[in-house]
Amino acid sequence: PIGGMRFYTSADPGFAALLEDELDEGVFELNLSTQVGFRLLGADLGASLQLNGNTLDTAGQTALIGTYDGTGDGIHNHPTWTLFIPEGDTSIYNITFELYQANGSTYATSDPYTISLSTAVPEPASLAGLALASAGLLRRRRR
Repeated sequence: PIGGMRFYTSADPGFAALLEDELDEGVFELNLSTQVGFRLLGADLGASLQLNGNTLDTAGQTALIGTYDGTGDGIHNHPTWTLFIPEGDTSIYNITFELYQANGSTYATSDPYTISLSTAVPEPASLAGLALASAGLLRRRRR
């Protein structure tokens, strides 16, 4: 807590190129040396992300995710999503972004994606119900 504010952060498995055996109909391997960029379209006040050392919290900001090297290692990236919000706030905060080719125009820009972040914790009754349902599914699966 900092002056009545709370700071939450979490790393995400994030972005990774599909391997050749993971490709499916409608999904194509990127050309070698294709740079994939991340463009922030909007972020609610208090929400931000860090990507390759860049903090993005304002529409229009960009960061390079990586360059496709044929193995997928060049694009593998773990963004960090952050909330800096009033203590006790359990609102939902949205970050909207798109992916684009940073070094050319071979590929179209993606549709917008929205990530929703919240610090809400389920109340004990909901959590207990979820635990019982999970236990029931596990028991049913073993039979």
